[in-house]
Amino acid sequence: MSDGRATINLAKPECPYDMTTLGAPFHVSPEMYQYHRKGHLSYLSYDIYAFGMLLWVLLEGRGTSRPKVYKDMKTIQSMQAAVENGILPCKDDEEFQIPSVSDACWSLMTRCWEDRASMTMDIIITDLKAISETVDRTR
Repeated sequence: MSDGRATINLAKPECPYDMTTLGAPFHVSPEMYQYHRKGHLSYLSYDIYAFGMLLWVLLEGRGTSRPKVYKDMKTIQSMQAAVENGILPCKDDEEFQIPSVSDACWSLMTRCWEDRASMTMDIIITDLKAISETVDRTR
């Protein structure tokens, strides 16, 4: 980009609302539901939100689960309603019992979802580096 910011375009597929192997896509941000295909360009908040969900999937570790809060969201419409109403994964979720997920990782994920309009990839990279350094020190 001309302003020096890079987008990662995680949420820029041709058919972002297609069903996935895990069911209705939970990586689509409220803004993407609102603006996609309505003459708007892609917003950075799409990618920030999607990155938070990707981080959840990576930390979950199996790649075969979705956050329990979305378990009953079988259709695109039900997932859209959940996302637009601010329903997000919970750290205390029974499905999310991964002892290695630090408070810092959880904080980064939730900030990607809740503060996506003010987050940048620079902030995410800085946080990931700090998390990595903390992990390296504990080894």
